[in-house]
Amino acid sequence: MNKIHVRTGLQTRPIMVLSHPPDGSGELSLQRHGNCYIELFQIAGAKPLPEYRRDPSADLRVHGLVHFAFQVSDVPAAIKELKAKGAEIAMEPVDTPGVAFAFVRDNAGNCFELIQYKKQ
Repeated sequence: MNKIHVRTGLQTRPIMVLSHPPDGSGELSLQRHGNCYIELFQIAGAKPLPEYRRDPSADLRVHGLVHFAFQVSDVPAAIKELKAKGAEIAMEPVDTPGVAFAFVRDNAGNCFELIQYKKQ
């Protein structure tokens, strides 16, 4: 399984890394930052994201968890760093008066958003 490690400036503390499911065909990593917990699963042989869900705008029309966002202080700088590390950019940065945002894919094709809230 290929892994891309990204330093986001968010300091998480790994709580545990387990084989999951019980047959050992994958891993579960439980991360913690303050009172926020994130479970990350990597399962061998998992089906890829369907092609129709690869467009962030179209994916909003599908029920379920579509994406989640990480707040960053500088979206263009974060995207530049991720590109240098080989990450797939699903949507280049969009700059508006109130926010800047971009979408990035993990190695399974799922989107996550980087968002920068600007002071008004």
